[in-house]
Amino acid sequence: MLAVGKSDNLDEVGIIFKVGIIYTSFFYLLKMTSKRRLKKLEIVLKKALFKRGVLYVLLACMLLMLVFFFRPFLFIFVFMMFNALIAIFLRPLIMVGIGIEVGVFATVVASCVFGPKVGIIGGLLVLLSKLIFQGMFTPRSLIIIFSHLIIGGLAFLFYDAATMNIATVGIGFTIFHAIFVSVLGFFLLGANIGKTGFFLLTNIPWNIFLFMYLGPTMVHYLV
Repeated sequence: MLAVGKSDNLDEVGIIFKVGIIYTSFFYLLKMTSKRRLKKLEIVLKKALFKRGVLYVLLACMLLMLVFFFRPFLFIFVFMMFNALIAIFLRPLIMVGIGIEVGVFATVVASCVFGPKVGIIGGLLVLLSKLIFQGMFTPRSLIIIFSHLIIGGLAFLFYDAATMNIATVGIGFTIFHAIFVSVLGFFLLGANIGKTGFFLLTNIPWNIFLFMYLGPTMVHYLV
């Protein structure tokens, strides 16, 4: 039943790839930028993130989802809280590149169950809640945001409601996310190889655990 109408959403997939071209161009510009200017950009982005306007936008999006999509709103709101708590309690480990979060899990499940629109919007909201509470927004965060955008827009295409293959889809996009963020972060932004390795070693097993043991139950409950 969830597979019906997938073709109607292919235009949105095209939009995602167009945005991808823009993002790729932006990352190449970052690569050509000196470390000093990159540091200034990081400071500007960090200050911009904590302006009140960002919080107002988040609240507005949550209210819209509450009005038009009650179940999706409830799902996204719960995982926003989880991601915020993770960011708060694991803040001392942020600098070493720990990959414990629920953004990828929430994005995949939202896309598969509710469709790409909720997957994209909800996934970004869950991610932003973590970025806000961990107190860090860098150029690498833009790579993570784009990864969530891709996952939210494409995950539903691989989901089969008849077999409920959420674990397979989730693990596939977990590996994609980890490699995507690590490769672009390392080659375009010069990420530390130690932090990159620690991110891979924590993010992939953590998300595999979530999709294998929590994913099927979550989808069954939401459907």
